Amino acid sequence: MPGYSSLLPFILILASAIASAETTRVYKIINPDGSVSYSDQPSSNAEAMDVQPVETVPAFRAPTTGSQSQPSSGETAKRAAPGYEQLSIQQPAHDTAFWSGNGDVMVAIATTPELSEYHRLRVILDGTTLMRVRDLHFTLPNVDRGTHQLEVQIIGSQDEIISATSSTFTLHRPSVLRRAN
Repeated sequence: MPGYSSLLPFILILASAIASAETTRVYKIINPDGSVSYSDQPSSNAEAMDVQPVETVPAFRAPTTGSQSQPSSGETAKRAAPGYEQLSIQQPAHDTAFWSGNGDVMVAIATTPELSEYHRLRVILDGTTLMRVRDLHFTLPNVDRGTHQLEVQIIGSQDEIISATSSTFTLHRPSVLRRAN
């Protein structure tokens, strides 16, 4: 087929670029004692490896029975206070797990209607207030690996809570374990 053979190199380059964009480069180091460690920092005795993203599956939530069931933390957005029909944490999604080499967690909040100019968001991670912001998209820097509870509250000018929601997520990060000699 004339013309298609000239597209083949372009398609291969494009496929290679897409595949490399989905991988993370890590460095495998074999220590003098034979143990293996991995790092995100290159070194002279390290072997570079491209690692594919790890697939994650949200935890299954069994349906509750009875008419008095309490909404889960991911469902509290449906109970927003008067004036706000919805407050939800879009990212990180509730009950998800993901990798972040540097520990940065991207957060995306949605409100309906828009956040009032008189209101702020109070961001609480594992019970500790981290910040008060007006931005609906922000980054939590250098979060430790593990499972975390993220709570977002819409607060008024007197710090009163107008609406709140929460999300649980698990953060995976590479680690370097050091052995004591």
